[in-house]
Amino acid sequence: MLVRAPSSKGVFSVPGCGQSAGAAQTRVQAQSLSARRVAGPGQASLTNAAGAATAAVVISRRRTSRPARLPNLSVAAQAGRGSGGKGSGGTDEEPDWEAEMSIFNQRISRPNQLATLRELEAKTAVGKVLYSKDGLAIVSGLNSDAPLGTKVSFLTGTAGVLLWHRSDNLSFCLVLGDPSTVVEGTPVECKIKGVLQVVDEVKGPITRKDFDVFTVPAGDETFGRVHDHVGRHLHAFDNDSPQQQQPSAVQEAGAASGGSGAKVAAAGGSGRVAPPVTRPLLNAQVEMKNREQINESLLTGVKGLDILTPLGRGASLLVIGPSGAGKTRLGLDAIIAQAAFYGGGGGSGSSAGTAAVAPPGGVVRCVLALAGRPDSEVQAIVSELRSRGALANTAVVTAGEGAPLAHQYAAMCAACSIGERVRDEGGHALVVVDDIRPLSDVWEQLLSGLAGLGPALLREGLVKDDKGRDMPVVAPSASASDGGGAAAPTEAAAAGPAAAAGAAASAASVPAGLPGGDDDTALVEYEGMLVSGAVAQRRGFLSTFFMRAAKMSRTNGGGSMSLVPLVPGTCATGVSKRIDMSKYKTLSPEQLAKLEAALRAKQLAEELASAGSGAGELATEVVEEFISIADGQVVLDRKSGQAAALEASPSYTVNPKLSITRIGTRAYYKAMEALAPQVRLDLAQADDARRFGATASTASGSSVASADLTSTSGAASAPGAAGQAVAALRADALAQRLSAALLQVPGEPVALAEQVVTLYAVLRGWTDAVPPAAMGAWLRGALAHVRSVAPAAMQELGRTGILTAAAEKAISDGLRTFTFRP
Repeated sequence: MLVRAPSSKGVFSVPGCGQSAGAAQTRVQAQSLSARRVAGPGQASLTNAAGAATAAVVISRRRTSRPARLPNLSVAAQAGRGSGGKGSGGTDEEPDWEAEMSIFNQRISRPNQLATLRELEAKTAVGKVLYSKDGLAIVSGLNSDAPLGTKVSFLTGTAGVLLWHRSDNLSFCLVLGDPSTVVEGTPVECKIKGVLQVVDEVKGPITRKDFDVFTVPAGDETFGRVHDHVGRHLHAFDNDSPQQQQPSAVQEAGAASGGSGAKVAAAGGSGRVAPPVTRPLLNAQVEMKNREQINESLLTGVKGLDILTPLGRGASLLVIGPSGAGKTRLGLDAIIAQAAFYGGGGGSGSSAGTAAVAPPGGVVRCVLALAGRPDSEVQAIVSELRSRGALANTAVVTAGEGAPLAHQYAAMCAACSIGERVRDEGGHALVVVDDIRPLSDVWEQLLSGLAGLGPALLREGLVKDDKGRDMPVVAPSASASDGGGAAAPTEAAAAGPAAAAGAAASAASVPAGLPGGDDDTALVEYEGMLVSGAVAQRRGFLSTFFMRAAKMSRTNGGGSMSLVPLVPGTCATGVSKRIDMSKYKTLSPEQLAKLEAALRAKQLAEELASAGSGAGELATEVVEEFISIADGQVVLDRKSGQAAALEASPSYTVNPKLSITRIGTRAYYKAMEALAPQVRLDLAQADDARRFGATASTASGSSVASADLTSTSGAASAPGAAGQAVAALRADALAQRLSAALLQVPGEPVALAEQVVTLYAVLRGWTDAVPPAAMGAWLRGALAHVRSVAPAAMQELGRTGILTAAAEKAISDGLRTFTFRP
């Protein structure tokens, strides 16, 4: 392109020409200027003609060397050549510099980031609070493209976080500050951190907003302390004793593996302060391509859990039980066991007096979330962890008994954020949530708030198309509205939150305009199931919490975060009581059918009313929904029939029939995989035999199973019936011994080698002559004897998790030489 020389009208330069052309052009310019000054106006035309001729020569040289650039000379070259372009008769005509500069501006123009940022900030959507209660807010008008976990700011200065997009216009938010400052009508907006300019393969260069995400502290400094729902240190639970300030072996191992604590120490040694390590409060779930199949076991030290339903590293395992079943005790024992196995524990476990053998898999860091607990209970739990040497390996996050519901849910999420930081750095974390009620209470409270806003907002965003956009829902007819369809949610809201939640769920499950909910358009596909829009949104919200547990692939560090939520309540047993209709002899078959249906409905209502009727227990439907999302569950019974088998009453007893894991045998250690899978089946079959025997038997006396089997063997005349009865008796006796062997004193985690020896002794017949009531004392003596006579075999078994032939022989010889003295 040609650029006009500012010193003379008839002289121009040709950028890009060679050295000789540039020198010749410079001489021509100098001669032209001197000739103009000396000769005067009369000879100006000759000078211009000479300059044009020289320029033509330069241009002709460039045309020969670089013909591809000739089109760029269209405007200025014509002005320099004149009309003839051959050096004679040329004119000094002024070029069209405006057209030339427009081409130049089009080529060098780029998006201005600052101007774009200002424009986007000016267009940031400002929402309005429609509902606010207990730290939960329903907002309309927020940015629909803002991801979950985005920091929101209320006009009053209170901070919050975007929890869920109900629709393109409605959003749910958590108020993390003082909830009393947020009322209906309060303006709120999402915080924008910057503008990203990216190149899309289809749309080309685009500019999008980078929203600011709400983060919480998640570094190594969080361990050994108690924090609130946003990661602030609570000094009221501190203990400044010198013993507490010393780092444990688990902390040193975590720092040696490259954790954030090592980075902070390295930065401090060089005189620099490292930035705090944080993670998003509501972190997105890990993509499937970054996950790995769960095939490693996490030993909890609880025999009933490790043997019946093993916890895999990266899995989510529920602990279900009514009040008093020992859920909190089991969670604390799992945390204490990690310090005992990997160093730092000072408890008196079953292996007291011997050096702890760390099971394979690596160090496990622990996080404990306490939601809705009084300060006295939190202090007692922290004191126990400190006395057992487990607090240094544990980060505690709490939201007190009087804390808003939003803060309790935020405490659960903050605990997961700490565990995710350990996982992302290649470590292993165990997150225990005590308990999970805020997860379901948050959704039901927000659904109740929607019901109070009216049926139009309640229906909005329930059903979405294949691209995730809201589908329009036809408004209900006048007759339906007059019949109470529109007034039902409002009346339910006035009646109470529980009634409002039920009315909202019933109204949302069948969107208006979709006749009876039987039309296929009323259903959406969710995880391979056809469910209503309301159910899909509820399951999607609940899944966001459970899916935070993950096992990372080796290319992403190979870390894991395991999740153990404690669920207060009972699950469905699958057993219904039989209704005796034989006493209604005067009724017709039609009347009997109607009466039986009515009695069954009454029985179901009574079961639902009794389920979850305890203080703070969840309904059975909610528990079953959690079960369908998690990777497995451990069901605890309130009381054990063999509690007398131990000197101290056991704190928990696992129900073998209702406890299950979807991970399968991959979560077992190799030594356990050869022994444990059959235990659950034996216990379940023995329980079925007792239950059916109790139904069919009319005898009383001894045990139910033996009474039933005795009557059966006496009445049977077919060959082999007596042998079957004997086999059934032996199976029942084995099940009783297994049940007694799984009982455990609270606060005494059992190492891997001892669990394997326990199963080996019971399944291989070494305890056949031991009464179930004496099983606990026999196992304590036998384990102590085997540790003393075969220490190398026990060390190898605990370190590798593999029962070799040599180790099996040594353990068998030790059991053979053991003499039980009650």
